[in-house]
Amino acid sequence: RPLAGPALAAVKHGATRFVPTQWENTYYAWLRDIRDWCISRQLWWGHRIPAWYCGACDHVTVARDTPEVCEGCGSAELTQDPDVLDTWFSSALWPFSVFGWPEQTADLQRYYPTSVLITGFDIIFFWVARMMSAGIHLMGQVPFRDVYIHALVRDKAGQKMSKTKGNVVDPLKVIEAWGADAFRFTLVAFAAQGRDVLWDDKRVEGYHRFTTKIWQALRYCFLNAEGYDPGGEIELGPYEKWISARTGAAVARVRAALDGYRFNEAAAEIHAFVWGEYCDWYLELSKTTIYDEEASPARLNGVRHTLFETMAVIVRLLHPIMPFLSEEIWSRLPNTEGLVATAPYPRPGDFASDDGVLDAIGELQGAVTEIRRIRGEMEIALKTRLTVLVADPELHGRLSDHTRALWDMARIELVASDDQPRASATGVVSGKTLVIPLEGVVDVSAEVARLDKVLAKADKDVDQLQRRLSNKSFVDRAPEEVVAEVRAKLAAAQARRDTLRASRDRLAEAL
Repeated sequence: RPLAGPALAAVKHGATRFVPTQWENTYYAWLRDIRDWCISRQLWWGHRIPAWYCGACDHVTVARDTPEVCEGCGSAELTQDPDVLDTWFSSALWPFSVFGWPEQTADLQRYYPTSVLITGFDIIFFWVARMMSAGIHLMGQVPFRDVYIHALVRDKAGQKMSKTKGNVVDPLKVIEAWGADAFRFTLVAFAAQGRDVLWDDKRVEGYHRFTTKIWQALRYCFLNAEGYDPGGEIELGPYEKWISARTGAAVARVRAALDGYRFNEAAAEIHAFVWGEYCDWYLELSKTTIYDEEASPARLNGVRHTLFETMAVIVRLLHPIMPFLSEEIWSRLPNTEGLVATAPYPRPGDFASDDGVLDAIGELQGAVTEIRRIRGEMEIALKTRLTVLVADPELHGRLSDHTRALWDMARIELVASDDQPRASATGVVSGKTLVIPLEGVVDVSAEVARLDKVLAKADKDVDQLQRRLSNKSFVDRAPEEVVAEVRAKLAAAQARRDTLRASRDRLAEAL
């Protein structure tokens, strides 16, 4: 109990904190009801108990070094206790014993206390509490500032993995199938604070595709690198300024997530930036300059510089999660040296931001997204040219600055007009309406009939999900994650149905 009191106070007063904080209650519960601890074990392997029994006077000598005689009577008839220390007693000394304690070494002074301990909830008492007690008692301060409690990996139905259930995942087989980096990224992406990991092989496959996407992006960079001069003059256009600003924003979000031990959010932010902004948008926008025969050498060099520099930032962001992929790509990039493992982690302040550029490219993205949505709803092929009527002259002027990008990414031509044909579809950008005439593009009658069939199926999907959630037995007994997944599916199904119905009703007005 004298050892437990200071360990309790250290967490209560904030010298050490648990992440998530809910695990502090488990820590408190064990230490408040602390009992005496039998530290001897009858095992073949371990640290021998440093106690020697005198055969002459029965005195017990406890010493750091093997005694030659009994400290009670001076007899040399000594026998060491045959038991070993409980493994958790030895482990309690780990934060400082590995640095040379009890000697006051340079390593001990530098690395004790450490910053964070990562462990599982099932050994909070056996290991964490005992390290706290030993560290405070023997070193005079807590052994670590933060204790991060990681999740338990369960199967996708929420069941604990066991050999008897046959639901155990062999990590070596997962690595063989999808690679170590995809496996690591999956575990990190699952690691939400306070929630167990529900394992799903399909997620690993999905993150393997993510690694493939990164390789494809790198290939694009090198395919378009001819003439790149890393030390030459560069001129940055609006798309380069945009991706620089977006990179800085992504770096800020990733660092904030890592600093807060929200590792799943860090993985999600990296994935969203790499796939959703760098690959889906910047690589496509860069083509407007790369394939422009009138682009100046400085502009071309600026695009190529931005392609490689952004990739270098990506691999540095990725390195803690995907060390093998990132190190390999780093070794291939121009203007990189050494190992990415020793390169500085990106900082938000390294990237310029321009609100005007962000707003302008945001409108471009909005227009392309709206046109793609309409194409998807109406099943209009990408190769079909569309005319887009823009009534607002200011919006038309701003979008006209990106005529080449709009054509390459959405196959549209802008027209300044306030006409609103009956057979048309509409989109909204910056609160202003875009009108897409559909006369001659789709068969209105046939499209209404097709949408009626699709709506019938959408109504059926919504009804099935609603019935499942109205089943009290399912909601009460199913794992929370499974119920949440069904609710998310219902919300998505309802949104899709509403969008389809709006499209159908709008077309029907033209009949």
